[in-house]
Amino acid sequence: MRPKFTILQIKERLCGENDILQMISNFIKPLGIMTYICVLLAVLTGLRLIKVPLKIHRLLALIAVIFATIHALIVIYLTYF
Repeated sequence: MRPKFTILQIKERLCGENDILQMISNFIKPLGIMTYICVLLAVLTGLRLIKVPLKIHRLLALIAVIFATIHALIVIYLTYF
């Protein structure tokens, strides 16, 4: 049995569209800061200034790419759509 409304439709009915955009835009700064920290740690572990196994270095780099992608998509969405 399919639900009558999706979660997004329920949120729009409760909050309104502008409130949802405001909630999304609140993630931009923290996501940018987390991305910067992950990139910085990946660079420092790659230069061996912080000695960790290669697996941790690669994981930090992957997390940084994921955070940066999400951050960029939110900024592009809010800017152009």
